[in-house]
Amino acid sequence: MLLRCNASTQRRMHSSNVAHYDGCEADLWLENESTGFLSRFNAATRNALSSTSIKVKDENTGDITEIARKCFILSYTEYGYGGSTEGPSYLDVFKAWKGTTDGNTARIATNESGTTVSAWLRSPGSASQFRICYYNGNANDYSATSANNWLRPALSFNPSTLVSDSTEETVYLLPDPDKPYREAGITKYMGSLEEVPSCLKVMLPYEDCLEGYPEVDICVNYNDSEPEWVRVTIGETVDTSELTAENGVALGIRIYARSEGRAIIHEPIIVTG
Repeated sequence: MLLRCNASTQRRMHSSNVAHYDGCEADLWLENESTGFLSRFNAATRNALSSTSIKVKDENTGDITEIARKCFILSYTEYGYGGSTEGPSYLDVFKAWKGTTDGNTARIATNESGTTVSAWLRSPGSASQFRICYYNGNANDYSATSANNWLRPALSFNPSTLVSDSTEETVYLLPDPDKPYREAGITKYMGSLEEVPSCLKVMLPYEDCLEGYPEVDICVNYNDSEPEWVRVTIGETVDTSELTAENGVALGIRIYARSEGRAIIHEPIIVTG
């Protein structure tokens, strides 16, 4: 399960004051791939989602039923307010992520602007009200038709989905194992010379690239219609005395990198000799 860091959108839970989660307006919007929350993701990411069983309490009888959802909001018990009827408590996870021992501080949700907001829970507080995590972390009840509160979606991904959190605090999903999540590439003119240099060396600082990257190619005929690219190793001198240029000696560099997180390529330097 992946819980969204920030609350997504401000909207009502239902069109009438009935606190029944299964099939309510918010439930349908979260699962909708055409116009709802799931429409924000590309096909590869949606294909990596899998239905998981979540527990839902009946607003009248208190009976617990299980429904399958790819996208949903958490329950009163999953937020760690008490009880065990609607799933496990994730409060310890919230505390660890926020770096706090205070439960309410850990529960507080913010929107994209960093403003603390009240977030809906899927649990009923009464027949007409859903429970919410109030903006100060306390639990409260709100009418299902209220548009004052926010949805903070959770997503269920297939256990085989690749992820990467090795380089940053951010967790990157890799829904297509044959395509790197992040790529970086640049082709750049590096200046002109009077004649072809006998040798050159590329200096290139970089961060968070997969092993074997960046790949670096250089040429001395960047102005020609088809530059002749030569693969070089960063920091090592390469013989360029046999290279030619029809339209004047113009140095060029071509860089390509892959990363599980965020490949960062700094300004390259070519040292000639």
